Amino acid sequence: MVRWAVVATAPGGLSTREPDPQAKEGDYKGTVIPGPLPVNSLPVLYWFAEDPVAAQSVAGARSSLALNGSFYDDVEGQRRGVTSLNYPKPKMKFKANSGKQFDLFPNAPRMGQLKLNSLYFELGELSFMKEYVASRVRSTFSFDFV
Repeated sequence: MVRWAVVATAPGGLSTREPDPQAKEGDYKGTVIPGPLPVNSLPVLYWFAEDPVAAQSVAGARSSLALNGSFYDDVEGQRRGVTSLNYPKPKMKFKANSGKQFDLFPNAPRMGQLKLNSLYFELGELSFMKEYVASRVRSTFSFDFV
């Protein structure tokens, strides 16, 4: 992850900063330099937290996310669910700050929250999508009952 902010100062001490932290857009602009990934058509969510243990707690912590070419800074990430609090892999919820909502899909409204589900035992420590992907699988078989 690469984050940046630009500060311009004029003679006499007048200065401005982009992004403006007072505008609730996050403290920084940013991007992700992805490493090698398997070739597939599934989107990849990049999640960065200064304190990953706190970010996976019920209280949560501030995080940064990158998804579909957009970077979201100052996102509230927290563990979610009641019955799933003891799952080995937590279910997570991310809330966008009020200035920028998640742009998840083309031609779809922006969303203020992003929720990731996991099963009690799910193969792969990086995937939260197996439940979702499995629900989208369509059978290619047809049956005729006589």
